[in-house]
Amino acid sequence: MPWKWVALESLTARVFSYKSDVWSYGVTLWEIFSLGDNPYGQDSDGEVLKKLVQGYRLPIPKFASKEMYEEHSEHSIQESDEYNEANCCFRYDYMLGTWNVHSEQRPTFNRLKENFDAILEDLSHQTSANDSGHDGNGTFIDVE
Repeated sequence: MPWKWVALESLTARVFSYKSDVWSYGVTLWEIFSLGDNPYGQDSDGEVLKKLVQGYRLPIPKFASKEMYEEHSEHSIQESDEYNEANCCFRYDYMLGTWNVHSEQRPTFNRLKENFDAILEDLSHQTSANDSGHDGNGTFIDVE
């Protein structure tokens, strides 16, 4: 079993649902936004389980934003050594939501899709604003 991707309730109580799939998807997102880092590093399966039970979650990956996270969480952000806010395009709080200990409080795949749609829409506006010589706020940018 690929322990590092399996939801906590699946590891502890053998409960599997689409909400446990959401957890796994969150780990996959973490891999994508860390550019392929190994989740939980070299920790053994038992070490991963112990950490998860104690409330540990993967740290913010290199290419995710901590926007909104600190406002809505009792946890402080654990930044990876190579974290750089300037490179961000995905909000870490979306990722953390997939790892909620209470599976019913995890987002649905439809909600995650809506989040991605909003991000892509924002990026599309930023790109078209930059292509037109504007900064998106109606201010002209000298691109030469």
